[in-house]
Amino acid sequence: MEITSHCVVGLTWTLKDTLGEVLDTLEDPVEFVVGGHDLFKKIEEALQGHDVGAQIDLHLEPEEAFGDYNENLVFLENRALFPEEIEEGHTIEGHALPKGCNPEAPLDVLYTVTELYPEHVVL
Repeated sequence: MEITSHCVVGLTWTLKDTLGEVLDTLEDPVEFVVGGHDLFKKIEEALQGHDVGAQIDLHLEPEEAFGDYNENLVFLENRALFPEEIEEGHTIEGHALPKGCNPEAPLDVLYTVTELYPEHVVL
């Protein structure tokens, strides 16, 4: 079956940085609707026309994904504000940040927990 717009696809991936270091691996497929705006445009374009089981190697520039690193969007927050089960790698939408977090944190951003300390969480 050829992948087209509005197809549901199950994706696995290995995400690497520019040096080839593995940043993330997903072995159990996650389903997405092609054309459903859940995937980056370049990924959707790359999937079009491929068959089930295809393996695609794809390079995304920052502007084709989450954008360039912005040190102004790094926040050190009080660990006590977050649930006990939070882990590095968890993502939190800005509008869902716990009360008491930095009021300067934009609400229209998806934050990733990059480090956990006994007293602090780095977003």
